[in-house]
Amino acid sequence: MTSRRLPLGRDVLTLTPSSLLQRTLTDFLPFIRINANPSYLPYGYHLIHFPTNFRLSTLLPDGTDAMQSPGDPFTRRMWAGGSIIFERAIKLDNSAFHCTEHIVDVQVKGHEKDQKVFVKIERKVYPGKYPGERKKQDGNTIPHLVETRTLVFMREDRQKVAADAAPSPPKVLMPTHTPDFSHTLVPTAALLFRFSALTFNAHAIHLDKQYCRDIEGHRNLLVHGPLSLVLMLQFLDEHLRKAGGKSGREEINSVEYRNLAPLYAEEEMKVCIKRKEKGEISGSWDVWIEGVDGGYAVKGTIRTTIMSIGARPSELRNIIRNGAKEGTSRSPKGNTNPEMKSASVDEISTGDETIPEKEDAPTENSVSEAEIAPDEEAPEDNAPYFQR
Repeated sequence: MTSRRLPLGRDVLTLTPSSLLQRTLTDFLPFIRINANPSYLPYGYHLIHFPTNFRLSTLLPDGTDAMQSPGDPFTRRMWAGGSIIFERAIKLDNSAFHCTEHIVDVQVKGHEKDQKVFVKIERKVYPGKYPGERKKQDGNTIPHLVETRTLVFMREDRQKVAADAAPSPPKVLMPTHTPDFSHTLVPTAALLFRFSALTFNAHAIHLDKQYCRDIEGHRNLLVHGPLSLVLMLQFLDEHLRKAGGKSGREEINSVEYRNLAPLYAEEEMKVCIKRKEKGEISGSWDVWIEGVDGGYAVKGTIRTTIMSIGARPSELRNIIRNGAKEGTSRSPKGNTNPEMKSASVDEISTGDETIPEKEDAPTENSVSEAEIAPDEEAPEDNAPYFQR
């Protein structure tokens, strides 16, 4: 699969998609500022650009595309998590950008009928309509944004899922911290439809309640993993905007997150943020979303750069690009690489089964000391991946 050539995503970054998403989110994040003419792409909004451009006839039965899938019998796709490094601000001035996408790692884990395929995808956003255009102009090849995402593909007996439409609930992983700030909302089917439309995503688990219940065994429509990420980014960004004071404003530099449990339409969810570190020129925040049961659904860390008052957007881009801040290291190629541990779970529950993520796990329910997300606590042994 790593040799598979994925299509190049091209887009002209106009105001319309961002405006539509912003208007959609205001009923759920009513405190965010409405900007009719934003100068730069808001954090996380790149997810509604560079859609996969496939014919309907090529989609899989669940509405997903086949390019990232290992194929039969691994037909059930789940979104495990990922990371984003915001290398440079992306200006919304009708400029052309392109997004490269590569499968960088594939791991088959488990034994016989319990095998699962973990697919890691790297996406990079560059200015210009095609690769190399910017380099020809000014020799600059640094991407504006680098994203990684991990998808999990599992074998699935569809008849078994339908018969077990009400699997035993997994153990709830409860938060160990009290948030500094939180916001409660109830996602609706209309919200999921709009986000599916903006992301050109036909996955039936977000659109078809009967499919969710009868085929996938879920009680309602599932909230998109990327939508959860956007909600966390926008909640923190709005807080940082309002909290900017004499020492300057914090700007988001990177995020790493892990999806741990499903979030459902028409059920209450709480977006939470808590200060983790703050230095003179950098900081970090714990971010998470709690489901209706009060347990972790999403968990991650956002790192920030503290900008002095009067700093220009170009200076922000340079600081983010050069990585000259506390708590970060530089990769061999010079890109900023936040020093946060990769979120991992040694065993992941999908409702009525357990997915061993390590082949050499000594026992079925063993858990290593690896972290679920960049934090100090040990993971529960059956924290499930969030399905997308």
